Amino acid sequence: MRTIALINQKGGCAKTTTAVNLSTGLAIKGKKVLLVDMDPQANATSVFMDTEPTKTIFDILFEELSVNKVIIPTPVKNLFLLPSDINLSATDLKLAEKIGREKIFYNRIKDILHDYEYIIIDTPPSLGLLTINALTTTNEIIIPISTSYFAMKGVSLLLNTIELVRKNLEHSNLKITGVLCTMYDPVTNVSKTALTMIKDFFKEKVMKTLIRTNIKLEEAHSAGKSIFQYAPNSHGAEDYMKFTEEVLKNG
Repeated sequence: MRTIALINQKGGCAKTTTAVNLSTGLAIKGKKVLLVDMDPQANATSVFMDTEPTKTIFDILFEELSVNKVIIPTPVKNLFLLPSDINLSATDLKLAEKIGREKIFYNRIKDILHDYEYIIIDTPPSLGLLTINALTTTNEIIIPISTSYFAMKGVSLLLNTIELVRKNLEHSNLKITGVLCTMYDPVTNVSKTALTMIKDFFKEKVMKTLIRTNIKLEEAHSAGKSIFQYAPNSHGAEDYMKFTEEVLKNG
């Protein structure tokens, strides 16, 4: 069993797109997968649900509802979803005074972790308590970074947060599995320069797969589908399947 959190507090790096398509790609490969949507924006949830979920992670955290009563199957075979909604935006405030607040989510779902071969966690674009709870639940991190002008902005803060979780929350097994370069446009100097900067900084942690800029990826989200269902012959589907295979190989 592998738990992988997609983390970057900087928005616009294709984090949710990566979580959705990695989860789907793994399911297509025959793995039993749970996609955990820990982002109050609930964009990953909206890909697989046409209506608002009646129960979400909020109910697991604060109503102590059994996690099995919240997990739902998706239209994709082998893929299950732990949904989110806007109520999660109050999590930091509601958790602030709770004892052991950094590990509440882990304690709520630890009994079902081994029911799945892969658990993929989509996190919010912040380093608040929701993200900390994701970090204490997972053993692996993949950092999506867009190959844009501000690609490296905030990276030091993110790495410091990961290190604090390792040391202060006694989670020494937490590791960065890889850095995924997204929104890559091979014809622009900005993308080329950003890619060089990312490789210089993260070195061997940078994954071989590059996720190229592809309008079909945005269209797939709008259509409520993964790229594999929406445009299976697109560059986006090709890139995310290569990424899925790289994750499987690196396991």
